[in-house]
Amino acid sequence: MNTATTTSAPTGEKVAADTGAIIASSTPALGQTAASTKQRKPRLAKDHRTEGKVAAGTTDAGTSAVTKTELVLKKLRTPRGTTIQALMEATGWQAHSVRGFLSGTVRKKLGLILMSEAGRDGVRRYRIQA
Repeated sequence: MNTATTTSAPTGEKVAADTGAIIASSTPALGQTAASTKQRKPRLAKDHRTEGKVAAGTTDAGTSAVTKTELVLKKLRTPRGTTIQALMEATGWQAHSVRGFLSGTVRKKLGLILMSEAGRDGVRRYRIQA
């Protein structure tokens, strides 16, 4: 359906000839200035948490640092394995975080065979099967 439009002279509004409804206006609405009706680009917020910090996994000289994942895997590959307590001290994680890492990352994501053995002293040791 083709609707004929006319422009009213005083306000610059386009009006549908058959219904009298206002289609568009070239003047700002009441209480708005011309500048406030324009679309503005959003400003990008600065991330102050990372400003001036070195990228993760690198040192000041730009060389690669040992990650906690690499550290844990190195300890798990030793012939005797390692304990949860030793992994907690090495990484700074809590016990439930270490167990979650062993289950989720070592077993599931990396697909490694993780052996768990209780020694004579009653301490449980974990190691990756070679």
